[in-house]
Amino acid sequence: MISQEFVIHGPPQQWTVYIKDKGPPSPSFKRMKAWQHEIRLILKEEWEHDIIDGPIELDTEFYRPRGKTCPTKREPAITKWLDKHIMTRPDLTNYRKSCEDACIGILFVDDSQVVGGKMRKRYAPQYSEGYTVIKIREVDMALGKIG
Repeated sequence: MISQEFVIHGPPQQWTVYIKDKGPPSPSFKRMKAWQHEIRLILKEEWEHDIIDGPIELDTEFYRPRGKTCPTKREPAITKWLDKHIMTRPDLTNYRKSCEDACIGILFVDDSQVVGGKMRKRYAPQYSEGYTVIKIREVDMALGKIG
């Protein structure tokens, strides 16, 4: 069974829609497309297998850069800031959708093949630009086993 992990450096970007009739793409749409392009470059370089056409599990961890207002010295203040701000936008599912779309055609044929997997949104370590961890596992549904 196939299983592989990837690390994408840089701040994760949420899924954003672009409606052509409403003018030029927004800055957030452009950031999302650039991030997806970066993911695709890394996947193409590091993916060791053929494209998977069966069911998969996809784990994703998104580590956001800390905001400018995050304290840097006192641990209780840092923890309080992180606990408060982790529940703000963007939503975890919007990060996940953007990431899944970037994997289509390289790791798997279509995102409908994703039958499970963990998702996590956290803050990156202090002074980190942020990063994303993607782990794909092939699933053998007939045996109920994960690769």
